[in-house]
Amino acid sequence: MDDRLSMPRDRVPSSMARRTFTIPPGASREYVSADWQDALVIVERGSIEVEAVDGVRQRFDRGDVLTLSELPLRTLHGLGPETAVLTVIFRRSGPNSAADR
Repeated sequence: MDDRLSMPRDRVPSSMARRTFTIPPGASREYVSADWQDALVIVERGSIEVEAVDGVRQRFDRGDVLTLSELPLRTLHGLGPETAVLTVIFRRSGPNSAADR
């Protein structure tokens, strides 16, 4: 049985929003802190490697759940033979969001 986490594609709670990022194999995406602020990140497909500003790298594979908020990161790299798909779940802005407290 495959018990890796995956987010339902049809909806998230109304207080939340979802974004999808893709990183093709061998491609890199510059880390921009605002893209990941207060977000839960799920590796839906493929593998990524997260590179810190000191050059240390950590690999994450399909089903891994992480946060990239406010970390000393430089780059995200796509690994392996398929495009990495990252689902990012975050709070919507509004009167009840943490950003407004």
